[in-house]
This record gives sequence, structure tokens and C-alpha cells, in this order.
Amino acid sequence: MAKKMRIKWHLKNWKALRNSPEVRGDLDWRASRIAHAAGEGFTRRQAKVGKNRARASVGASTFEARKRQSEDNVLQRALDAGRG
Repeated sequence: MAKKMRIKWHLKNWKALRNSPEVRGDLDWRASRIAHAAGEGFTRRQAKVGKNRARASVGASTFEARKRQSEDNVLQRALDAGRG
């Protein structure tokens, strides 16, 4: 019978990894692809370091884009572009 394996998490290192420049670059790349797939009027917002992890977002920057988002859920439909 196999022995149980214990994993000791080094939370400080885990947090550093989630906020690393490489992760922020990947998030920016993914957000750019989503904004491009959503179409005109949607822009990527720069990845920022949060309390626990880096985050990037895409938002509507024009009235027309906000209207398209509210009526057609454009950003939700464009999410697959960020998986590439």
C-alpha cells in the first residue's frame, strides 16, 4: 500500500509566483486577445498586482461597446480567445 504524501506549501513563494512579471505578461496577452475578439470599443486594462495575485481585465471604453455588452454579452462570448 502506498504511503500518504504530505505537501508543505510555501505561501510566500506561491504568492510571489502569482504576482511574477511572467504571470502578469501572460494575463496581459490573454486580455488583449479577448479585447480583440470582442471587437471595437473594448480595451485591455493593464495587469495589476493585487493582494494575493495579479489580475487583468477587459472593459468597454465606448457607449456603443457598453450597449453591445449589455445586450449581447460580447465579453462572455469572447472568453475562449483568451484560452489560446
